[in-house]
Amino acid sequence: MLAISLLVITTMYFILSRRSGNFVNVLTPFLFLSVPAYFIFEFVYLLVFNYTGSRFAYSYVYATYTAGVVTKTIGYLAAPTRPVPLLIKMPKIRINGIAYILLGLAFALYLPVLIEYSYLLTSPREIYSLTRTGYGLESFLSTLCIYIGFILLLFSQNRRRFSLLVYFLLSAILLYMHGSKGQTFYLLLIWLYFAAFVKQHRFGFRRLIVLGTMSSTVLFGLFYVTSSDVQKIDILISIAGYSSEYTRNAMRVIDDHDLEPQLGKLAFENSYYSLLPRLLFPDKRKDFGSLWLASRYFPGRFQEERGAPAFGLGFLYADFGIFAILYYCVGEFISGALLGVLALQLKRRPDAGSFFLFAAFMDVPLIPTGAGVPLIIYYGLAHVMKIFSERSVTPPEQLEHRNAD
Repeated sequence: MLAISLLVITTMYFILSRRSGNFVNVLTPFLFLSVPAYFIFEFVYLLVFNYTGSRFAYSYVYATYTAGVVTKTIGYLAAPTRPVPLLIKMPKIRINGIAYILLGLAFALYLPVLIEYSYLLTSPREIYSLTRTGYGLESFLSTLCIYIGFILLLFSQNRRRFSLLVYFLLSAILLYMHGSKGQTFYLLLIWLYFAAFVKQHRFGFRRLIVLGTMSSTVLFGLFYVTSSDVQKIDILISIAGYSSEYTRNAMRVIDDHDLEPQLGKLAFENSYYSLLPRLLFPDKRKDFGSLWLASRYFPGRFQEERGAPAFGLGFLYADFGIFAILYYCVGEFISGALLGVLALQLKRRPDAGSFFLFAAFMDVPLIPTGAGVPLIIYYGLAHVMKIFSERSVTPPEQLEHRNAD
């Protein structure tokens, strides 16, 4: 099933690449992030360890991944070919150096955590583990400020490469201190999406191989520097075990015949209940959303309050049972259609707000709460970015047209 699923997904990717004329497209996130985790390292894990789930659970997981990629591709190709304004017109407020102001705010937000755990500055992953509960605002708001500042800097008319490099390096240092493996990598993906969908740079198959090699190297390096000494002894098996957790835990949920569908309760709690700051609501439940699954299947780990294991598609299955695949596919179709609309907007009249929304649909966790965030929040922030961003970046094709005139 794994091989068949990977073949279908690869076929969809090449079809979309040929149709769009670019090997960096809306399926790139799945290619760079999901294929290694769900397929390549899953295969490595199966070679070393015995398969424990049922055949139905395994087939269901990979059938869902495959159906999701197919419906997302269909949604993207079926998107309107005429501009559909998703954002309303906003007044402009220009603040010089706003990107670096936001970067300074990001440092200030996370500074209390660094001071409290100053004895662990050489082990950011330990800081991350100890601050999974009760430090959400300091962590995800700091990261959000970095991402917003980076996007605004990319859209700045007078930005210089040196300024962009300095911002990236300072951001990478702070994100590394957050202890998360992916946040620095997502900074690179934001740049890549800007180059492909705003600057309209074409990436052929050879450049894709180079990008894939570079991204794999970066991810491997991030995993290594944030791993414990025990994990570093056999780093490949550690990565395979970490990646396979999504599938293993999903199958555990699917194979739990005593679990009754929660009918969307977990998704609602992840999106809304998680946003309530514990500082203002000290009696906030700890077993909400994905943490409820952690308390059910990993009670010891849950009691340690070091976060919830990843359940992958098992999270949707816990909510909707056998119909999770339908919910997943509808969401992927809508996501693909909206990406098609936003991609057209970025090609014809790009702006920071539309790109912010585009990056969110391209699976960049701009607000990394560890749970879902309501779309209305991303939509509101996109309008705020339109206010503080400079005038739209002019696409290359429009510049050529003006020069010809």
